[in-house]
Amino acid sequence: MESTSTAATATLEPAHELPKPQPRWGLGTRIAFRFAFAYFVLYMLPFPSEWLHVPWRQSGPNLSERWYDAAGHKIVPWVAKHILHLSKDITVFSNGSGDTTYNWVGALCFVVLAAIATVIWSIADRERTDYEKLHAWFRVVLRLWLAGIIGLYGMYKLYQAQFPPPYLARYLERYGDSSPMGILWTMMGASRAYSFFTGAVETLGAVLLIIPHIATLGALVSAAAMTNVFVMNMTYDVPVKLFSFHLLLASIVVAAPDLQQLCDFFVHRCHAQLRPDAPELRKTRSRRALLVAQLAAGAYMFLFLAMGAHRQSQSIGELTQKTPNYGIWQVDEFWLDGKLRPPLLTDNERWQELVIQGPGGATIVPMNGTLDRSQAKVDEVKSTLEVTSSQPKWSARLTYARQGDTLRLEGSEDGRPIKVTLHRIDPPFLLKTRGFHWVNEFPFNR
Repeated sequence: MESTSTAATATLEPAHELPKPQPRWGLGTRIAFRFAFAYFVLYMLPFPSEWLHVPWRQSGPNLSERWYDAAGHKIVPWVAKHILHLSKDITVFSNGSGDTTYNWVGALCFVVLAAIATVIWSIADRERTDYEKLHAWFRVVLRLWLAGIIGLYGMYKLYQAQFPPPYLARYLERYGDSSPMGILWTMMGASRAYSFFTGAVETLGAVLLIIPHIATLGALVSAAAMTNVFVMNMTYDVPVKLFSFHLLLASIVVAAPDLQQLCDFFVHRCHAQLRPDAPELRKTRSRRALLVAQLAAGAYMFLFLAMGAHRQSQSIGELTQKTPNYGIWQVDEFWLDGKLRPPLLTDNERWQELVIQGPGGATIVPMNGTLDRSQAKVDEVKSTLEVTSSQPKWSARLTYARQGDTLRLEGSEDGRPIKVTLHRIDPPFLLKTRGFHWVNEFPFNR
């Protein structure tokens, strides 16, 4: 009896915990990580220095950003000229386009540098079997960077700062004269609800990326959002193809460690456990400090982004605000060099309409209907209108007088006397008036 009791007692004693097996990465996995680490470190720089600003103040680039840009402006053009032997020197740098020659050559430089770093790293560290700790820290930094960028686009859409409502002159432009990017911008700006929805999805992905325990979900949401953005950039020729591809790639890299487990769960219906979402720290206090630091960084970034998006939406609102002379003005009489010009479609010098958008701009519509992308400044106090056009090149300085819905302009165009009489019209543009309908007995596709 005693032996039986002893045996029974022995079976109830807890077994000693076996040491966790150390993960071992394959050679391909180690090489891929080294390359991805080196490449994204180069691509993310000078992150996080761009966030080291006071959110409620507008300021220019700091010292590290200026140094990084200065180095790129010297190295990239040199590579393009002396190694790639491009036919033209690189003189266009950072602007509204992210697909400049400078951007493409810069990306190539990152690939070459990352490949060289990978070779050196692989030789010097060939005995290592894994990079679990470094990968965990790399994932933290990458997802915070990704959250900041995607959050930027999301917040700008929520505030309607990226896709403002179509400018008044856009309604007069011939459909066929629009660029693919112009059509996309008009579509997004005309549909406030859809623009808000896409911004909400991007913002959701950014928020989830910041919260460690659900960062993988944030990476999947971001990957879905960036797939849509990348495809639209490719199909509408939006010059952010290279950048949006990197955002999509970064989303996949963040989610990559859990893709096998997710596949097992959704496809094979197997139990799956995701990898740790943060570096394994021994002390509870250290783990809590890391969590608080990530959440604090995320809160700061979203405060930064929200204030920037708000300022941008206000500046757009100032440009599009309705001034007393806001509207579409149709030309009744057009005198140039003392001669009355009849409304002939072949007369490229005669105006058909004048569109006054706001205090900062106006657009001339010539007789052929092609919008003249001119720069115009309206001074409501001095009652003056200054117009400058680059293609074709001309300028005019005019004074105006208004009586009801009649507007009279007088002045000079390239030294030639000009006098114009116009009246305001308000066409019922279908894009503005159609609205939304729950019930449609027939398709209304115009």
